[in-house]
Amino acid sequence: MKRLIVFFLTILAVSLGAIPTTNTQAQSARPPLVLAFYYNWFDEKTWDLNRVPDLPIVKYASRDPNIMAHHIQQAKSVGIDAFVVSWWGAGNQTDDNFKVMLNLARQANFQVAVDFEVNSPFYRSKYDVIQSLKYLMSTYINHPAYLNAVVTPNGSSNC
Repeated sequence: MKRLIVFFLTILAVSLGAIPTTNTQAQSARPPLVLAFYYNWFDEKTWDLNRVPDLPIVKYASRDPNIMAHHIQQAKSVGIDAFVVSWWGAGNQTDDNFKVMLNLARQANFQVAVDFEVNSPFYRSKYDVIQSLKYLMSTYINHPAYLNAVVTPNGSSNC
């Protein structure tokens, strides 16, 4: 009887994804993605030791497409698959910069996704957050360079 209970509990655990099976298509499809957070709000006024304690060697503005392309190439050269880009909603510098980065990422065979910053200084209410999510979904989600990962019950991703 004890073996029968253990057998059924094991079957239940596997079917719910608590115990990953060894022969799933998602596991063999590709290795885990390597992601890096990317903050795209820097400008000429940012690079001040009173504001940022760790200054880059070369000061830059995040809105510069050449800088974005360079950062994408740097990321690719060390094995990063995609950037998760800080985004404060529609109609501000992070949105403008994200639009440019999406197109640059597509050209470079790279992917980007949004880090939806709920503490954005541009959100004053729940309504603002909801409108921003709707904008994100209708504007960016279907772009070829937007990272769309489906996570399976056993925790693996399929992109």
